[in-house]
Amino acid sequence: MTKQFLKDAFDRGKIFKVDLQNPILYRNAKQYGISFGIPEYQVDFAPDGKIWER
Repeated sequence: MTKQFLKDAFDRGKIFKVDLQNPILYRNAKQYGISFGIPEYQVDFAPDGKIWER
């Protein structure tokens, strides 16, 4: 799923969901959120993300 697809498929300010079984979508969704100025720590929701490291 590309950034352009996300912009075409979803309006800014809308909530979208990510298939938790597809790690590629995590990365795309994260980059999409960051492109709107959302801090990286707020879009770090993937299980392999930094927030889950211990």
